[in-house]
Amino acid sequence: MEIPQNTTSSMNPVPSPVNPGNQGTPQGFMGTLEYYLVTKAPFQIPANIKEMIVKFGPWLNLIFLLTFIPVILALIGLSALVSFYSRAYMASGGGWSIYSILSLITFVMSIIALPGLFRRKLSGWNMTFYAAIVSFVSSIISGNLIGGIISAVIGLYVLFQVRSYYN
Repeated sequence: MEIPQNTTSSMNPVPSPVNPGNQGTPQGFMGTLEYYLVTKAPFQIPANIKEMIVKFGPWLNLIFLLTFIPVILALIGLSALVSFYSRAYMASGGGWSIYSILSLITFVMSIIALPGLFRRKLSGWNMTFYAAIVSFVSSIISGNLIGGIISAVIGLYVLFQVRSYYN
């Protein structure tokens, strides 16, 4: 019996030779974002600014998360504790929507990311990336297409620019 040229006797395919013309092309979603937001980006954030973002970013994230707590309390029905936010919440119709569920998921993911961001772990960066994607999806679902795209592009640009600082 004759064995085809590109397989071995154990029927495992032999890897195809690397095409030299495809060197440097992005692979996968993360590779594509890395390619366009870092490699092909028209502007690179200077190293000292990246260091400041990595150093103070988790603290800013913590401050924003703390300011978001009254909204979360109102979302889950504890509006008596946060009467300032409850009028805006009830004026918007109250109740759970896909947007509010995705906002809660983004909030929880951002909290989970904090310890990793403070220790400069890639797991914290990854969770922040996933939270940015969920936030983008919630913006699109809520009808904020332009704002969602602008905030996603800016946020992901900064996030990918500092990715090398996390290990």
